[in-house]
Amino acid sequence: MKFKIIALCLCFIYSLNVEAQKEKKNTYEQKLFSMFKLSGSNETYKSIVNGFVNIQKLQNDELDNSTWEIIRSEFLASSIDQLIVMLVPVYKKYLTESDLDELIKFYNSDIGKKFSKINPIITSESIMVGKEWGKIIRKQILEKVNKKKQKTLNESENKTK
Repeated sequence: MKFKIIALCLCFIYSLNVEAQKEKKNTYEQKLFSMFKLSGSNETYKSIVNGFVNIQKLQNDELDNSTWEIIRSEFLASSIDQLIVMLVPVYKKYLTESDLDELIKFYNSDIGKKFSKINPIITSESIMVGKEWGKIIRKQILEKVNKKKQKTLNESENKTK
């Protein structure tokens, strides 16, 4: 009898711990959703989803516009939420719930609100600048590699003479 009571108590304590962990996860997840919305990340991801849909629309032009708008609406309604849920473990690795609280405070401030409005634009423009920078760096690396190859070739030719 004593054993059954102890076992029952342990099961109860375990279930409380499991529920507390679920609640903690849900709280973290809810805060991450809030942070994404406040930070403008949702808008950035919406533009990415729209881009994917637009590419598919160009490649599959046999579907009419209303079908594409239905597809777009469905994905905008669910895919970003799905992404955030998938990102929870990544964010948990680097940010505590307190960190999220601080970010939410920031994004609720005047400068945070300003930043969240312009962040998608900055991101978009930064991608374009990054592409241009990548071309410059690629060219510079290739020039150095070709010089090193030429130097090595010249040195090996001089050794054989």
